[in-house]
Amino acid sequence: MKQKLCVRLLTLALVCLLALPALASCSMSVGPAKKAFTDQTKFFSDRDPYADIDEDVFDIGDKTLVYRYTEQNEQYFRDLIEKAYDLIEDGGKEQEFLTAYEELDELYGLLVDQYRLAYIEYCLFGDDEESSDNYLYISALQTDILQDLIAMYQDIYDSPYRDAFFEGWTEQEIRQALDEAALYTDEFVELQNRADELLVAYRELDAYDVGEGQAAIRDLYMDFVAVQNEIARNLGYADYMEYAYESVYGRDYSVEDAGQIVAWNAEYLVPLLVDTYNAFVGDYQSLSDDGKSLVESLLFEYPYDGFAASRTLLKYYKSLGQEALGYYNDFLDHGKYFRSKHPDSYQGAFTWHLYNPDTPILYFGPGYDGIYTFVHEFGHYSAYLFDGRGSMDLSEVQSQGSEMLFTVFASDVFGEIVMEAVAEYNCFQAVFDICQQLIINEFETYVYAHADELTADDLDDVYRAAVMKIYGDDELTTDNGRVDTGYDLMSYFYSITPETYWYMVCIESPGYYISYATSMLGALEVLATGTVDYQSGVEAYLSLLSSETESLSEALHNAGLTSPFDEETYRSIAALFRDYYIDDIK
Repeated sequence: MKQKLCVRLLTLALVCLLALPALASCSMSVGPAKKAFTDQTKFFSDRDPYADIDEDVFDIGDKTLVYRYTEQNEQYFRDLIEKAYDLIEDGGKEQEFLTAYEELDELYGLLVDQYRLAYIEYCLFGDDEESSDNYLYISALQTDILQDLIAMYQDIYDSPYRDAFFEGWTEQEIRQALDEAALYTDEFVELQNRADELLVAYRELDAYDVGEGQAAIRDLYMDFVAVQNEIARNLGYADYMEYAYESVYGRDYSVEDAGQIVAWNAEYLVPLLVDTYNAFVGDYQSLSDDGKSLVESLLFEYPYDGFAASRTLLKYYKSLGQEALGYYNDFLDHGKYFRSKHPDSYQGAFTWHLYNPDTPILYFGPGYDGIYTFVHEFGHYSAYLFDGRGSMDLSEVQSQGSEMLFTVFASDVFGEIVMEAVAEYNCFQAVFDICQQLIINEFETYVYAHADELTADDLDDVYRAAVMKIYGDDELTTDNGRVDTGYDLMSYFYSITPETYWYMVCIESPGYYISYATSMLGALEVLATGTVDYQSGVEAYLSLLSSETESLSEALHNAGLTSPFDEETYRSIAALFRDYYIDDIK
């Protein structure tokens, strides 16, 4: 019996729980599916929230995926926890205890399934009281149950079952488990529940309202930061960002290491930002009206299931090999996805997976079902099916790298001139996004480290200081000779004040956005490799999909690429821009 696996799943489940908002754009794999230990489905309710929905607004790919947890499920779980504690106290029924614990682990996987389904319903029907209440209930229950299971570590260690339960564990792993048991207190659970409540309250506010809406978010964010910092300190970290880097997102670099990315980005990529945009504008304006329309559709509004899009995707996944094509065809036949056009649904896209059935699921919010969004999310979907591993950063290379490779592939479908404009825009957007995500990371790092010294009114100033740090003090010149700072360019490209961006993302995805910067650098390397030789790009990308390492840098090197902490990465990306996508660069 692999009891060590069971306990490690619980530890990973803790990470998933605390990282929930960040999953709006990434997949998580917590462990392999197991044969159901107990048929809990006999307790499930027969509720059917999708029975009377408007199918022109909500497209549910598999209507069997429904949140159905009941008080009977909860009571069965709690009774089994009590039984396990009784067996520990008895001390003489080792096999019975190990069997009970294995069942608890299986039931926890089922609880995570229900939690995720409740969250998806909340994303779809966020203005519905039942879906909101269900999400808050199951979220609090998962936290509470997890507390009991992790607290059990110490009791098991002090029991006659210690040797059987911890067989094969290293001393460091045992010590970590016992440290978690000591830290996972009632106060910790209350803090996590408070964080969930703040997320729900945040979604009722308007980030675009520069008056009352943003003022309310500033106040709420200060509360959110305080809660997240307290959670991190309970776990032995200085602040939430330190905790997030190491434990939530599994990064193989520190907050301090990110400074090197900032420096090389400023040296190699920021100077090319405006040139890349100008190259796109020039090529776009030279196109016919039909060509312009096609570029706009591909970039912004081409739904993935349209006739031309679906045929193109079929050819693209065929170019990745029979395994990738098989996964795409299976999605078309048995798609487990949720898609909404309702304006009150969560605006975003993400990929998750369920233990039972052991399969990835996709969510597409209103306006987030374009062909590039699909290629992105299906990168996560495919990585799970390819059994790829890795940190959040690697997960995003698996998605963003697919976008870049698709750009190279689609030249044969939509024409080189059209796709050159699309590629130029994607290159510009990639560098702009890298800068933006580094700004968010700088903003969050400062706020979490100095939360006790800041007020809500200081937050926008902190953000503007982060903008200047990422773009530098040098002025950037556009093609018409106008002189801008990085802040001015952001204002132009956003058509809103740049500060608005942090209002939109920092509560939904705390500590996450550096992953978009590091992964985009890897994705641009996939683009560079595929541009020179498409098959080499495919081979590099497939290596990333099936990576057996959780280290971003190691996975990239195994694929024949460099890493965000290698200066050559920035040189090769800059060379790609100069050689292929920027005309008449000085």
